[in-house]
Amino acid sequence: MRNASANDAAYVGLPDIRGVLVEDFGSDAAPAKAAGLEPGDIIISVDGKPVEYVGQLQQQVAFRQPGETVKIEVARKGGVRKTYGVKLQELPAPTGVASRDAAEDREGEAAGAAALGKLGVTVAPVGREDVARFQLSAEQRGLLVTDVRPGGPAWGELVDAERGGPDIILEVERKPVKTVDELRQALAAMKPGEIVSVRVYNPQAKTRRIERIRLGE
Repeated sequence: MRNASANDAAYVGLPDIRGVLVEDFGSDAAPAKAAGLEPGDIIISVDGKPVEYVGQLQQQVAFRQPGETVKIEVARKGGVRKTYGVKLQELPAPTGVASRDAAEDREGEAAGAAALGKLGVTVAPVGREDVARFQLSAEQRGLLVTDVRPGGPAWGELVDAERGGPDIILEVERKPVKTVDELRQALAAMKPGEIVSVRVYNPQAKTRRIERIRLGE
């Protein structure tokens, strides 16, 4: 999770920038996932108490005991608000994350690559070499971000190999995208200035996350 951004707040209809974005779950058995929370949700209150940022959420939960149930209110696209009862469990010990060389060359990177002006990125389908090199599961395959245009819509949100990636775009507005055509179709009806929700996987950090990007021309 991370603090909600201005784009996150606008996406779910919050009048001010606050809340905590759910980016992913630690396992399929995560209590929040089992209760009904989804990646992209913005947590805005716990047991009726407003949540402004990650540290505050952690503090509100820290003094509760495993086995207790807390009411988590979330905000979703279009102003939707939902409240879920989440049964707490003990946090497992953290594990180390192996790093890889982000600057490693990708064979055949140009093959199938295409520039997407609305996002300001160049993407290419994940190939067999990528699957082997990054040890990608079926759920981690999508479109590699091979370049991010400086100052473009996705600058600072998505990363290529030179900046700690490459990120892999998995979904746009909850629709899986594995080909350039699928990504174009997902963006086709959206206009410049609209905010799109993009789910990505970073094989260097081995984490999935949600980014909200305001589209360009």
